[in-house]
Amino acid sequence: MPKLLLMAVLAVSLAGCSAARTTLSREFQGRWEARGESCTDPDGVAAMWVQPDQVQFYESGGEVSAIRRTNARTLDVTFRDWSDDQGEAPVAKAARMALSTDGDAMTFTVDGYATVYLRCPASDGGKRS
Repeated sequence: MPKLLLMAVLAVSLAGCSAARTTLSREFQGRWEARGESCTDPDGVAAMWVQPDQVQFYESGGEVSAIRRTNARTLDVTFRDWSDDQGEAPVAKAARMALSTDGDAMTFTVDGYATVYLRCPASDGGKRS
């Protein structure tokens, strides 16, 4: 009987578990700029490209390894940062992505620094050229 009870408790405990989501929601995807007038800059020096499975910046970025939705407009994201200046293996970074009410701005917070990015018009789904 105790074995059956243990199995029942384990089944109930695992019922709410699911695999970690690693695809960024569509409302977060696209090209974002720290300076809105920079959206036409082909180099994207102040840009952030958000794709379904990665976040890219001018000289850094990384593949998303975990996502946790904290509310309707905020995600806590872990990504493997491969900054050009590291020269070493990617480092896991935790970041928060918080959309404005209208979805046209996003605050990206990593390493204690928050940057507000503006959504670029006619965003291409986050693909960097």
